Amino acid sequence: MDPNLELSRLPTIEEVRAAVFELSVESASGPDGFTGLFYQTCWDVIGADIHNMVLHFYGGVALPKSITHTNLVLLPKKPRVETFSDLRPISLSNFINKSSGFFKSTRGVKQGDPLSPALFILSAEVLFRSLNKLFEDKSFVGFGMPKWSDPLDHLAYADDTIILASAHPPSLSKIMTVLGNYEKISGQMINKDKSSYYMHSKVANGLFQAVGAITRFARGKFPFTYLGCPIFYTRRRKDYYEDLLKKVKAKLHSWKGKLLSIGEKATLISSVLQSSEGYWDRPYRMSTPSGKFSVSSAWHILRHRANPNQEFKLMWIKGFPFKISFFLWRLWR
Repeated sequence: MDPNLELSRLPTIEEVRAAVFELSVESASGPDGFTGLFYQTCWDVIGADIHNMVLHFYGGVALPKSITHTNLVLLPKKPRVETFSDLRPISLSNFINKSSGFFKSTRGVKQGDPLSPALFILSAEVLFRSLNKLFEDKSFVGFGMPKWSDPLDHLAYADDTIILASAHPPSLSKIMTVLGNYEKISGQMINKDKSSYYMHSKVANGLFQAVGAITRFARGKFPFTYLGCPIFYTRRRKDYYEDLLKKVKAKLHSWKGKLLSIGEKATLISSVLQSSEGYWDRPYRMSTPSGKFSVSSAWHILRHRANPNQEFKLMWIKGFPFKISFFLWRLWR
C-alpha cells in the first residue's frame, strides 16, 4: 500500500483497541476520573463508541472540552520548595484523550505523545550538528584534546547536555551564538537557572569573570554530578561517591539477598555490578571470553564454584567498594 494512503486511512476498531490496551491502567486519571482500567475492563460495552469517536475526530470534528480538559499538577523536585523552578509541572489528561493519539494544541505536543521523542531527537540533532560545524572555522578554538583524537565539543543524554569549550572569548561567543540561534529556531529556551560553567579553581579571576559575562551562566564548582556520575579533576575522594554508595546500599538492603535463590543471587550480582561499572576504573569482572560480566558467568561461579581462589581475588580488588565486595562474599557463602 502507498505510504501516504496508509497514513491517511481511518483506523480500524482493532487498532483503536490496541492503542487503549497499550496504555497503563495505573496512571493517574484526568478530570473525568476514569482510569485506563475502566476502559480496558468495559471495552466490550464501550469499544464501538470509542471507535466511533475516533472516526469523527479523523473526519475533522473537534473533540469536546469534556475530553480535552487537563489537570495541571506541580510536583516538588526537592524536599524544600522555595521557587517555582523547584516544581515540575505535569498534565493529567483524560485517558480517552491519550488513546486518540492526537492532542489539540496551539504549540508543540503534550508530554506522553508518541511524536515527542522523535521531534526532540530531530531538534537536538540540529543543535549538535551546529556545534560540530564550528570546527570548520579555522579561527575557532575548541576544547583541548590530544592531537591524535577527534575534536569533542559536547556530551548529551536526552536533555542533559555538557558543552566542552575553551575559555577563548571569541570562540566562546560563537558557541553562545549557536545556542541563541537554536532557541529562536526551535522555541526551546535554555534554563539559565539550572545552567553553570565550570573551570579549574586556579584559573585567574579575570578569566572567570570574562566567561561569566559571555555565557551569562552562574559559576559552578567541582565536583558536580552528571547522570549520577561524580565529575571532578582532582584525586578521587570517598565523599564524592557517598550518594552512589547510599543508592547501592539501599538497593541491596531492599532486595534482602539472603532470601534469594542461587539464580536470583546471580541476577542481583549482575544488576549491581553492571549499574556500578561506569564509576570505577577497575570494575569487577567475571570469567567470560569477552571479559564482560554476565548473568551466565555469575551463575557458573555460584553453581559450580569454579576456581574459587581466582573468583575471590576478583571480588576483593583494589578500588572496588568494600560494601559491594562484602555483599558478594556473603552471597558466595
